[in-house]
Amino acid sequence: DAEREDQRFDHVLAAVDALAWEIDGASYTVIAVSRAAEAFTGQREVDLLGRPALLALIHPDERARMEAVCCDLAIGQQARIDHRFVRNDGTERWVRSSVVGTSGPRGSRTVSGVSVDITDVHEELARLRRRFS
Repeated sequence: DAEREDQRFDHVLAAVDALAWEIDGASYTVIAVSRAAEAFTGQREVDLLGRPALLALIHPDERARMEAVCCDLAIGQQARIDHRFVRNDGTERWVRSSVVGTSGPRGSRTVSGVSVDITDVHEELARLRRRFS
């Protein structure tokens, strides 16, 4: 039953171009990542686990802002941040990450999040701004 629920959750995430993840709050090491990792990042989930790989994929101009948001989250506190994400193949995507401070093993602080690809929305808004300015 648990495996079937995991598969259902993965299908839902894939339908909305979303990536679920959890990182260590101090080191940004990826603790968990959904199976949508490869489609979303260009990297297999196994290649992301155990290192600060998701933070490394955030555009350098926005990485410090994401670090600050994640660093300052108290347990239960939520935040949302729009940022660029540079896929493994070099393409940039706009992403909205919703994050929450959580507690991990042995009282460690973790950050859980869901990142959704909003590139199409961002590009359409930019097109409209150019058209009407």
